[in-house]
Amino acid sequence: MSNLAGVSYSENPVDPLPVLMERARQLARKPDQLKESQQMLDLLAFPLADENYAVSSQYVRLIQPLADCNWSPIPCTPDFIIGVVNLRGRIYSILDVARLIGEAERPLSKNAHLLLVQGGTLAGGGEMELTFLADSLPMFLQQPVESLKPPPATLSAQAQEYILGVNEVLLIVLDMNKLLSDARIIIRDEV
Repeated sequence: MSNLAGVSYSENPVDPLPVLMERARQLARKPDQLKESQQMLDLLAFPLADENYAVSSQYVRLIQPLADCNWSPIPCTPDFIIGVVNLRGRIYSILDVARLIGEAERPLSKNAHLLLVQGGTLAGGGEMELTFLADSLPMFLQQPVESLKPPPATLSAQAQEYILGVNEVLLIVLDMNKLLSDARIIIRDEV
């Protein structure tokens, strides 16, 4: 062994290639905590009234600022239907989820957006299509399914009916399949 400037060197150096290859194999493995059994939810999160809600992005077909839409309030409908909107030549109901689950009425935000959603199963076998009101532009995020907790007991039974779970920062994830299959959001009354 020679010692140059206080550093020891072996006369038979070790080939670094096998060591580097092993490190590369170790780094290429999936982390243990991300097993195939763990599922991630792709969510669109948005504020609504005094809460933060999220919906699975698989149900969302379009996001549009309310100010850019041609919409109208409709009289003689439940308070959770704030009106109808014309999107790409089709007419959709505008559902305010906050009012549906018992929140108080509030003025529309100047940053309000509509989320065109599709899903659920109707009695005739088709899927429901309508728009949800969001108080501002939704944000995309991912959430592990296992991290969702049951809704807190402080929420009304009416609210808990539509909730898939709540995460650690109290983001309320809506059960879109249940919500879009609910017969109460289908209005067939004539005036």
